[in-house]
Amino acid sequence: MKSASIDIFALIHSLSKAERRYFQVFAKRHYHDTNHYAKLFQLIEKQQVYNEIALHSAFSELSAGHFAVLKKQLYENVLEALHRYDEFADPEQKISKGLHYCNLLLKKGLYNQCQKQLIKYKKLAYTYQKFENVIELNDIEKRLITKTQFSNTSLIAMQTLSDEQNTCLLQLKTTDTFWLQSNTIYKLHFEKQIAPGKENKELQQLMQTEEFQNPNSATTFKAKLDQLQIQALSAFVEGDTENAYQKNTS
Repeated sequence: MKSASIDIFALIHSLSKAERRYFQVFAKRHYHDTNHYAKLFQLIEKQQVYNEIALHSAFSELSAGHFAVLKKQLYENVLEALHRYDEFADPEQKISKGLHYCNLLLKKGLYNQCQKQLIKYKKLAYTYQKFENVIELNDIEKRLITKTQFSNTSLIAMQTLSDEQNTCLLQLKTTDTFWLQSNTIYKLHFEKQIAPGKENKELQQLMQTEEFQNPNSATTFKAKLDQLQIQALSAFVEGDTENAYQKNTS
């Protein structure tokens, strides 16, 4: 017999008080006051240790199969509520929502409105250096160009769109390169293979590369963080605490 899943228990107990309040409002708004989701949520919330038998006994009218479905649906509803709660404060969620808006307007044939939303959300994506979202927005714009049969779209505009795509891909590649290089070093550091008084060969080799010699190589915010953190670590293991402090401050 499979052991009972405690994923829903862990999820509910990870919620803040504000998130729990939001779910209660969310559940009342979307389901009947006596719905099973709210009841199961409250029972799990009160448990200190997950007890599947006690929970199931509170739903004696449900078979084991139906109870498993209820638990799965509650998990999905809690995640949906968290998504709704988070999208108000998280700019990345706003961009994702904007992508959906643009797709909906394109499907509806509301091309002018779609173009306006593309401009709005592409600006937001650039603000937070979400180059992957710019690429997704560009894909919608390409479909928009085709849908409008290339009206009011010059060859120069199409080339500009293609150039923008390649620039975003390059920025993503730069970010990923710095992530892999820096985290390879940090993995060795956490494993105590890189530390003061050791040879630190891998770190020294990385510090001699163009990426870590040239401050302009890190062209994205994430890449710059990785570059500075590795430079700070290098200074630290060499005993140059002042330089390490300055890099960390930067």
